[in-house]
Amino acid sequence: MFINRPVILALALNGLLAGATAAQPQGPAPGRWTQGPAMPSSRTEVAVAEVDGKIYVVGGFGGERELEIYDQAADRWSRGASFPREVHHAAAVSVNGKLYVVGGYAHDWAPINAVYEYNPAADSWRMRAPMPTPRGALAAAVIDGKIHAIGGVGGSGRIGTNSNAHEVYDPAADKWSVRAPLPTPPPPRGGGGGRTALRRRRAHRRRLWAQPGDERKL
Repeated sequence: MFINRPVILALALNGLLAGATAAQPQGPAPGRWTQGPAMPSSRTEVAVAEVDGKIYVVGGFGGERELEIYDQAADRWSRGASFPREVHHAAAVSVNGKLYVVGGYAHDWAPINAVYEYNPAADSWRMRAPMPTPRGALAAAVIDGKIHAIGGVGGSGRIGTNSNAHEVYDPAADKWSVRAPLPTPPPPRGGGGGRTALRRRRAHRRRLWAQPGDERKL
């Protein structure tokens, strides 16, 4: 009997590939959105950051103080210790397993310079050194373990004054320093002023981009 070995080999490979494909978990298709569980409360103008695989939501325009936490692995929400005060349009980042909430507005649109640190292990908040320039709608990013707070809106009243401030917080020393400001303050957007958008660009170059495109080398 004649046996076509290339055909047998091809059939064997096809069977192995089919088995491997069937054994793979069926997750969301690439490039598509899926809907997760709803957040416990409905609110806007929140501050959000990820700490060790969990998403933390703080503040809100309606004066919400609940800290709501989304566990991505378990696909469920929980609550932590309430935020110490009402705040909206704050910035949030994570450094070394802790959550930091910087600036924002009090419920009457007064910009604040408060900085709060949340320790997930202890489920507790503590106040840290205040930011030099009170402002809300600011952006924050972390480079080399330090928090860069850039732009935002200060002054009094709902319109306020656009800020070009660039201030850096060192959590290890609990101290602030002043760095090169934005060349121009961010333009206003709507009644509450403009929220500065900030992102890292190539960590090894240690640069930040601030909308609408100002690049700062650190």
